Amino acid sequence: MENRCYSVKDVQEILGVSRQCVYALLKRDEFRWHLIGGKYRISRKSFDAWLDDKPESEKEASVDAVAEEGIAEAFTDSVAENAQILTS
Repeated sequence: MENRCYSVKDVQEILGVSRQCVYALLKRDEFRWHLIGGKYRISRKSFDAWLDDKPESEKEASVDAVAEEGIAEAFTDSVAENAQILTS
């Protein structure tokens, strides 16, 4: 029986991106997913359609946007941590 879902690790390997990037794509609802037993399960059908049908430039833009969001988020977290240290 064929598995109908991908794991985060599966998507990470298919796209060749970081785990954080996959989580950010999930957050942006790029494809259908469910949280089951504390683990993300990505619809194989939805992901494969996104991968096959979306123009390459749009997929790259999605991944690039996720990377930029991650950098901005990391910067914001770092600033907040440093501010907390300074006020302690």
